[in-house]
Amino acid sequence: MSERMHVTTHFLQMHALPSANAQLPPANTKVVQAHDLAPSAYRDLYNGVGAPWLWYERSELSDREILKLISEPSVTIYTLQHAGVIAGYTELRRQPQREIQILYFGLLPTHIGKGLGRYFLDWTVREAFSTGIDRLWVHTCSLDHPRALSAYQRAGFATYRRESGWVSIPDGAIARQRA
Repeated sequence: MSERMHVTTHFLQMHALPSANAQLPPANTKVVQAHDLAPSAYRDLYNGVGAPWLWYERSELSDREILKLISEPSVTIYTLQHAGVIAGYTELRRQPQREIQILYFGLLPTHIGKGLGRYFLDWTVREAFSTGIDRLWVHTCSLDHPRALSAYQRAGFATYRRESGWVSIPDGAIARQRA
C-alpha cells in the first residue's frame, strides 16, 4: 500500500559563490566529514532528518544498495555537530561537468530553529565552490520543511525549473513520519 500525494519540486542552482561574508559557526558547532559510514549509521542520518518530510527513497534500500551509493568516489557526506551531537548532514555528489549536486541536506528536528541551518547551508555552499566548480544545484519539494525553498533562495540559489505531479509515498515512510 501507499498514499498518493501531489508534489511540486523546485530545481535550484547557483554559478558562483555569493559575495556575502561567510556565516560564523554557532558556539559549540563544527562540520565533520563522515568517513566509512556503515549503512545503519547512514540510514539513521537519512531517516532522522527526512522522516518528518516523508523522505523514503533511500530508507527502502538494502544495506548493500546504500553502501554502494555512499561509497562512490564522487559522494562526500558531512555531519553538522552541535554541542557534541549530530545535528544534521549534507550529502554532495560531484559530477563530471564541474558541478556538484546537494543530494541531501537537513537538520534533525530537535535542532531546527536554533540558527544552525543557515550556517550549515552557507558552509555547504562554500565547501562545494572551494573545489573549483562552475555550478551547484539542489532540488527541494513541497514535502520538505516549509522554509526549505526560501532558505535555499536566501543562500543565493535561483530556481531554474519547477515540476508538479503525483507521487506514491510508501507506507513505511508514513509510519516513520508518525513515529
